[in-house]
Amino acid sequence: MKQAYRVFATTILGLIFGLVCYALAAAGPQTIQGPIIWQMVLSRTVLGFALGISVFTFYGWFLRGIIVGALFSLPLAFSSMMGAAMSDMSSKQLFLGTIIMGMIYGFLIELITSVILRLKIETCKE
Repeated sequence: MKQAYRVFATTILGLIFGLVCYALAAAGPQTIQGPIIWQMVLSRTVLGFALGISVFTFYGWFLRGIIVGALFSLPLAFSSMMGAAMSDMSSKQLFLGTIIMGMIYGFLIELITSVILRLKIETCKE
């Protein structure tokens, strides 16, 4: 049952960080189209869900958040490179920035869930 709370908490945190991601992107001079907004929010929500259902320890919550954050930010990072023509940043900067922000969001989701809420991963013991 505790695992269900963990999945719920990480998914909600992913949604919140997806909205934060959108707010940060919308603060720039360019306008963001609807499908891009959905992709940002859903990408971070899926990141939170993946952290919730993940049973891999990666030597603790710290590395799990960073590694899963980087992996689940790859699709958003590749698609953000297409928006370089509308931005004052190069495609490399957008790609790396998206990956780094995903690592930060993954770290923060794990920090809040594992340390503050104390919803640690339950492993199956035989």
